[in-house]
Amino acid sequence: MKKHLLAARSALEAAARSFDASCSGREAVELMEELGTITCLADGVTGRIAKRVADTQAHVRHGDRSAAEFCARVAGVGTGAVKRAIDSATKLESLPETQAAVREGRLSARQAEMIANVAVHDPSAQAELIERAADGLTPLNDACVEARARVEDSTARSKRQHTARSPKMWTATDGMVEGHFRLTPEVGRGLKAAIDEHKKKRCSTRSTARVPESRTTRTALTRSLRS
Repeated sequence: MKKHLLAARSALEAAARSFDASCSGREAVELMEELGTITCLADGVTGRIAKRVADTQAHVRHGDRSAAEFCARVAGVGTGAVKRAIDSATKLESLPETQAAVREGRLSARQAEMIANVAVHDPSAQAELIERAADGLTPLNDACVEARARVEDSTARSKRQHTARSPKMWTATDGMVEGHFRLTPEVGRGLKAAIDEHKKKRCSTRSTARVPESRTTRTALTRSLRS
């Protein structure tokens, strides 16, 4: 494994050094497609290696409190991303169809995570979800929601969603406050309705000017939080 990874690293270093930014648009598209597959392959291997670090407690000798902390420090990413990668790698061990797609570079880390979170409850949904992944994250997410709902009791689903609520906030390097939240469907729908109402009012007062959708949404979210 190490020999193959070192060879891949050398090849990528050579490609990075020789990359010509003046390539044609067609070449850029082809290169992006290849890089997409390479990224998927690397993410898949990273998850399995991170899990192995966790399984063997190898991080201890480096002074890190957890495998996620060690891998995050080495890779220069957040510990949350590593924890999700380890969790996905664990679930994929019982999902051979999805694991094969990961090993072949057909699924990104995010796609694999989404599918694993659903397929662990319904392995028969793997083929359907893997196929939908080719259409993009939004269609895949919709398919995951539908697949999970098919096998989950409504009461258990409501209880799980209530427990899974989580607001997270932090300060970005430019001083802006960023965040991530998970809301139950009923609360989320209420927030979305409030934002949509603010957007509707704002658009009606600025009908003579074309306002970017992103700007309208930002303003509506801010006013919804203040109200």
